[in-house]
Amino acid sequence: MDVYFFKKNGEWICSESFIKPPSKNKYTICLDFDGVVVDPSKLKSHYLKKAGYPIKPSSSNRETCLRKGIPLSIYRPISSKVATKYLMELPIKKDAIDTINSIYRNYHIYFITARNKQETIYLLKFIDFHQLSINGVFSVNDGSKLKSLSEVKANIFIDDSPHKLRELLNNTGLKVSGLIDNCKLFLFENVANQNYILDKDWPIKKIKNWNELDYLVSSYDINV
Repeated sequence: MDVYFFKKNGEWICSESFIKPPSKNKYTICLDFDGVVVDPSKLKSHYLKKAGYPIKPSSSNRETCLRKGIPLSIYRPISSKVATKYLMELPIKKDAIDTINSIYRNYHIYFITARNKQETIYLLKFIDFHQLSINGVFSVNDGSKLKSLSEVKANIFIDDSPHKLRELLNNTGLKVSGLIDNCKLFLFENVANQNYILDKDWPIKKIKNWNELDYLVSSYDINV
């Protein structure tokens, strides 16, 4: 079950249902967090090597690690440790903080993360520490992000996982699911997915950095 976190009177509230923000007529921008805002690839690579798996940062994403034969029982605890205990040590993508706060002035903005509820608590602390302005956070606990995107009526979704984005397409893979048919999908390029080639027929485009993301969002109402 997806879990929704939002702030009320300065305190984070956890809910199993989406609480719609009061303001209307704003486009909704949704972002993944790990791999889009912060870069966990080097630290995941470090701990995978310590566990006996010589994985480079460029191969440290979940799908590649599982394909290379790393058991989920090994990968998941390492990924979780990096996402929680070492989150505040992870490098932040250039311009990410400023761009998020800028987007918030004119758009609704949400994080939709594959983290579980407990891992998301650390994300909330990150948000508070860096004074990020957002409307809320959805935790889908490794599940599909389709339900959360549908609930917020997302117009743009940006993720660094080709697998998670593919889950948002219909059975043919040629169109976005009817539940979010007004949502444009983007793959945020990073060291762990930079060599991934998107199927030319998928309605997914690549975005290389936060400068491109800022331009994309700021021009969205012109192209919608």
